[in-house]
Amino acid sequence: MKKYNAQAIAIVMIVLMILTIIALALFSRNATRQQVTTKTESSNEGEQVANSILELSLPTIKEVIENEQIESCTTEELNSSEGCTIQGIDSITEIINGGDLRQTFDLCLEKDTSNANLNLKFASNSDPVIISRDSTFTLKAQEGLLDNTGVCSSSFEFVSRDNNSGFIITKNYAQIDENLNPTTFKPYEEDDVIGYCFVETINDECFEGDPNSNYVSSDGWIKFVSGDEITLDMNETKTYDMNGPYAPASDQFPLYEFKVRAINNEVKINMQLNTNCFDTRHSLLATADVNCNGTSRVKSLSVPIYNFNLPLFDHTIYNGNGILRYEL
Repeated sequence: MKKYNAQAIAIVMIVLMILTIIALALFSRNATRQQVTTKTESSNEGEQVANSILELSLPTIKEVIENEQIESCTTEELNSSEGCTIQGIDSITEIINGGDLRQTFDLCLEKDTSNANLNLKFASNSDPVIISRDSTFTLKAQEGLLDNTGVCSSSFEFVSRDNNSGFIITKNYAQIDENLNPTTFKPYEEDDVIGYCFVETINDECFEGDPNSNYVSSDGWIKFVSGDEITLDMNETKTYDMNGPYAPASDQFPLYEFKVRAINNEVKINMQLNTNCFDTRHSLLATADVNCNGTSRVKSLSVPIYNFNLPLFDHTIYNGNGILRYEL
């Protein structure tokens, strides 16, 4: 009889051990889930705070671009590689007049471990430009020129996300007044607008493998391998003979603006603007670094100095064969 009691006790002990292991596993799993959920919530809240900082900073960014300085940030700091950092949610709120920012920051409940910084700096050759799909990046050539007496060659490296994308370069030429405002634009010519499609090799077709692509042909597009460069003279001048009573006195038209439009996906540009003849600062970079309940989120916003837009008339017409060309 005692023998059976000992066996029963052993079986009960084994069952209890198994149940204990299962309970510990379930507890650990639930704790991990709770921790992941908490971190995800903190991450989302931190991102929300970072987005709010950047959104409310836009008027301040415009002021920095116009005046090259603001309270707490000198011109030297903004032009340095480190930039100017505004530390703390209270300082950021005061500088950018962000009245609603403190309320957004209340999402981070653990105030002792939560903080925020805002860094502002002028981006130059070492900082790439990211053009989102169907947006346009513009360089105003005449505004950036430091010396307009000779060739001012600058290089632009274009990098794609995939081979179902491309970009369109538009060059507008205009005669300008003493305040750099255009007085007469040169009429459009075919080589003023050039479309490039990204391919892995030159033997590939444009927009290959994308059944949803609106661009069904390589006709009219120049094949371009991601990472290649295009060299442009920022002091380029075109000749155009304009007849008639309203024709300008000169038939010489300097390059007024250089525009890049991203097609189908975002495009990154690494620029090497000629430091001898062109202002290399092309954007103001704002970076919000938020630590919310121990979880960090960093968001950046690049605002080009000259122009960054999605204008109604900055679209090229397509006819199923690439860029629409006029017939000669």
